[in-house]
Amino acid sequence: MDLEPSDNIPEFLVERFHELPAEDLRAVAEYVQSDEFFTSSDVPDDLTTSFELQDDQTMEAIGEHVEKLAVYSEEHGGQPVEEITDESEEDEEDDDAHRWHGF
Repeated sequence: MDLEPSDNIPEFLVERFHELPAEDLRAVAEYVQSDEFFTSSDVPDDLTTSFELQDDQTMEAIGEHVEKLAVYSEEHGGQPVEEITDESEEDEEDDDAHRWHGF
């Protein structure tokens, strides 16, 4: 699955999305894809404030990206993407070490 965000999504938002578990990512996706913004206790205040500054095209890209992240997170037990990525990198390092030592 391609988890690369659209170029028009600000990097600080991408980083913030990677910190959220699947449940929160779903809430964010629902929030940004809604025709009318609503108050949601599941969407962090810092994100709703940041969303107010984005144009429609960026909000559409955010919705698509967060939806992909939610699916990916759910496939890995609902963990935040940054934790999944960290674990994958550790596994790759272990594999490299095993190859190096002939295991």
